[in-house]
Amino acid sequence: MNVNELLAKADRRLKDVHPLLAEKARELIRQAHSKGIYILITQGLRTIAEQNELYAQGREKPGEIVTNAKGGYSYHNFGLAFDFVIASSDGTAVYWNENVDTNKDGKKDWYQVGQLGKSLGLEWGGDFRSFKDPPHFQLTFGLSLAELRSGKKPPPSGSYTPPEKSYLEQGDRGNKVKELQGKLVKLGYDTGGVDGIYDNATANAVMVLQRRTGLQADGIAGEKTLAKIEELLKELKENNKDTEKEEPNVEYKKDAAASPRFREAQKWVKEKGISDGTYPQRPVTREEVWSMLYRASQMDQ
Repeated sequence: MNVNELLAKADRRLKDVHPLLAEKARELIRQAHSKGIYILITQGLRTIAEQNELYAQGREKPGEIVTNAKGGYSYHNFGLAFDFVIASSDGTAVYWNENVDTNKDGKKDWYQVGQLGKSLGLEWGGDFRSFKDPPHFQLTFGLSLAELRSGKKPPPSGSYTPPEKSYLEQGDRGNKVKELQGKLVKLGYDTGGVDGIYDNATANAVMVLQRRTGLQADGIAGEKTLAKIEELLKELKENNKDTEKEEPNVEYKKDAAASPRFREAQKWVKEKGISDGTYPQRPVTREEVWSMLYRASQMDQ
């Protein structure tokens, strides 16, 4: 199927949802298609009666439980959510297996679509904690279900500016991500580049830092993690000042990297994760030396 066929199929399901949500769903289809992933929209607006019918499945009626939400307790009931499924390129088959990789790029299709949706400002059900729902996306406009049930309405299309996030996570892009990556690199963590893309490498770098500093290792740069990074950068700066005061006249060989023994040692510490092997032409700080010694000591435990 070409992208226009996918969009035409989607329009039938999206006609009763909020216009901005429908617009984002269409863009999601386009972006997924550009990666060789075909998605079909399976559900848009769901009435209260339909929601109660779905809730009864696996409880009062045969089948597996597919939702924990009764009527009025789902964003579907207010036209603020849609569901999708991964499909074959000709649309004759659908895949619910969370490990499916239809475009053969070595990445899970569901996860890729989830990240694309999040980059468009949608909330992905795959991130839900109590009941993970990978086929689900929603756009809440900051409104709770209780507010929607009480009669509050989302703003009309084009008049909504989503609140700025207080955290960074996988799938995010932009200058804030680039700034975070730069700080992590300064602290000796490998982000796979400073490109403004919060990918696996950046998430892994954040998790390593979180483990080493006693924070929850979830790969999300939240308030505590960002504060810890600033704290470590401040300590690093102070340690560098101390080094400059203590050894003002020490000269360091500029050709250190040319030494075969240095290259061998540099390769070893990088492979073992003791250091990233950078900055060969400047003195290391006491913090860096202690950190490397500590990491080396942990290798034998």
